[in-house]
Amino acid sequence: MLNKLFSREFFSERPLMIANGLALLSMTITVLRVLTTVRQHNSKVGVSYTEYGADTLRLGEWYTLYEFAIFALISTLAAVFISARMCKVDKPLSYTVIILQHVVLVFLFIVSGALLSASNVAA
Repeated sequence: MLNKLFSREFFSERPLMIANGLALLSMTITVLRVLTTVRQHNSKVGVSYTEYGADTLRLGEWYTLYEFAIFALISTLAAVFISARMCKVDKPLSYTVIILQHVVLVFLFIVSGALLSASNVAA
C-alpha cells in the first residue's frame, strides 16, 4: 500500500527521509508540550495576542489552546504527504515543502510556548 502512495525515489532519498523524520519529531514535541502543559480551568485564558501589543491577550476557553497541537499535527502530516508525492515529480519542490514546514513548526513552538506561559494554564 505504501508503494502506491509514495514513490521509490522518496524512500531512497535519504536526506529527504531525514528531513521528514525531523518534521515528525518536531511535531511530536510541540504536540506533547501543549498536551502536557494545558490544564483545565474554569476561568478564561489568553488564547491570542491582540493588535494592542503583547500585554493584551484575547481571552478564550482553556481548551482552545489545543488548536496549536491540532494545527501542528494536520500541517505536518499534510507536508510529509505532499513532500512524498512531489518527490517523483520535482525533488527541489519536495525539499522546499518540508523545509517550510520546519519553519512553521518553529514559529508554532515559539508562539504556543509564549501563550502557554502568558496564559498561566500550567498546573
